Amino acid sequence: VRAAAGGRRHRPGGALSAGQRRPLRFPWLWLSLGWLLVAGTVYFSLVPSPPTTDVVINDKLLHFAIYCVLAGWFAGIYQRSRYPHIALALLVLGAVIELLQKAGGARLGEWLDLAANVAGIGTGLGLALIGFAGWCGWLERLVPGARHA
Repeated sequence: VRAAAGGRRHRPGGALSAGQRRPLRFPWLWLSLGWLLVAGTVYFSLVPSPPTTDVVINDKLLHFAIYCVLAGWFAGIYQRSRYPHIALALLVLGAVIELLQKAGGARLGEWLDLAANVAGIGTGLGLALIGFAGWCGWLERLVPGARHA
């Protein structure tokens, strides 16, 4: 799709590699994997008995890490102007999950978990702002044969 002003190519939905401002070649792949991460987050947050391991992981650190990865993932797909939308969507996701955990009774919904989520979102988007937003484009350049549009 050509944009009316300037004749630059633009993919619907704003899926651009923020670091280089070129359309991503595989936005469907990045978005599919991102939504799979979201679905996994929702599932493992709401399942009454999540799988356990012998490795002890601090619950708040896990919340932080998951939301940092989610924020960084979607920041790698969308332009910087979409970062507030990413932050708000992930904040709402985390709040709804905590409310559902509290209402379900099988899991504990904790507001400190939401605080850890917010810290992770901020860190993920902060890393994107200082230069890691173009990670999708970096990986796409490693794929031989295909060229950017």
